[in-house]
Amino acid sequence: MKFAHMADVHLGYEQFGRPKRMDEFAETFRRAVEKSVEEKVEFVIIAGDLFNTSRPSPGTIKQAIRILQILKDNDIPVFAIEGNHDRTQRGPSILNLLEDLGLLNVLGLRKEKFENEYITSRNVGDQWLSYGECCGIEIFGMKYMTGAWFEANLEKFKRIFSGTGNSILVLHQGIREIEDSVMYSSAASELSLSDLPRGHAYYALGHIHKRYETTYEKSPVVYPGSLERWDFGDFEVRYIWDGVKFKRIEGWDKGFYIVENFKPKFIPLKVRPFIDIHIKGSESEIKKAIRGYTPPIPKEAYVRIVIKWRRPFDVDWIKDFIKSELVRIHTETEASEDKVVARTKLENYFTEVEKEIIELLSENDIENLELVISLLSGEYKKETQKEAGFSVVKTTENGEKNKAKKKLKQLPKKRGDLLAWIRGE
Repeated sequence: MKFAHMADVHLGYEQFGRPKRMDEFAETFRRAVEKSVEEKVEFVIIAGDLFNTSRPSPGTIKQAIRILQILKDNDIPVFAIEGNHDRTQRGPSILNLLEDLGLLNVLGLRKEKFENEYITSRNVGDQWLSYGECCGIEIFGMKYMTGAWFEANLEKFKRIFSGTGNSILVLHQGIREIEDSVMYSSAASELSLSDLPRGHAYYALGHIHKRYETTYEKSPVVYPGSLERWDFGDFEVRYIWDGVKFKRIEGWDKGFYIVENFKPKFIPLKVRPFIDIHIKGSESEIKKAIRGYTPPIPKEAYVRIVIKWRRPFDVDWIKDFIKSELVRIHTETEASEDKVVARTKLENYFTEVEKEIIELLSENDIENLELVISLLSGEYKKETQKEAGFSVVKTTENGEKNKAKKKLKQLPKKRGDLLAWIRGE
């Protein structure tokens, strides 16, 4: 049994406002697909965010159809889930359209029973769990869900998606322990490793853009990372000025996994290099470092230079000096030694309802404005947040039910301005 595991393709992403990046994301996906065909995989898993938005442009949809057709022409089925970028709150998603065209199979919970050559369904309460069957194994999956949703439904999630010992679970979620390891902010993670449903032979994950491998009860837990570099935190190389020279830190390769008999092998793909340079000091020190000690940088690279200065000065000359295709300069003032900045976790200041509002408004496409408005007005309805057949009613250790319904303690004075509300204006 052999399959490809990829995630976070982000088709349609016009990174840094550059249309050519949108084409590069599609081309990298094409190369991953062609390599999968070359490797003679029996099926392909896409663990969320095939698209960068739930409403991709016609041109992006056309790119997806042409590339997925390569797999269909080679009789290789695709199993996919919606990620946080391309999921919908209600109704069919763009993935369902591709499913109707016979280009992929959507895993997860549905309102109605659905079956085809590769998908079967079983009843779970008032919903149907659609899962894949291929090569003698079962492939389960669920679209991206928020941390608030998991707090209310974790035990049901673990029960419904428990494995068979010879199965795969596909998720698009952040795992706290893994996010800490790859320098992601674990404040946004929804699960811990121990929250994963048991009994699967392979956990095919997406959402974290840096590749990572670990195990859960001896089964591989794998993030392939995004196919392309998403931002400068996902660098190829980082250089940090130590006052004498630039210290080189290697970043992450980009690519996907070929998995044979549940043993993953990473397949690297050559993508545009992202170079991240960090330097601090006086104007003369920074000029000396950049002009005299900057390592060779490829012309096609995208470069970010983070300058920590004591006082502002002109930095426009740096872009002419580096001569790379894209140079972005970020500046920040170095704090005085006598100033101590206290750091705390922002989430400690918010109720679960308030965190839900912030999470909803942070999504690329805010499709559930009615839910946001009802949350802000304090008229939160249980049926509005009820999703995928699960209740938002929590059960305490004493067995008492604690509804997630909460009224906001204080509404913003400027209606519709969440930032004003956060600032207490």
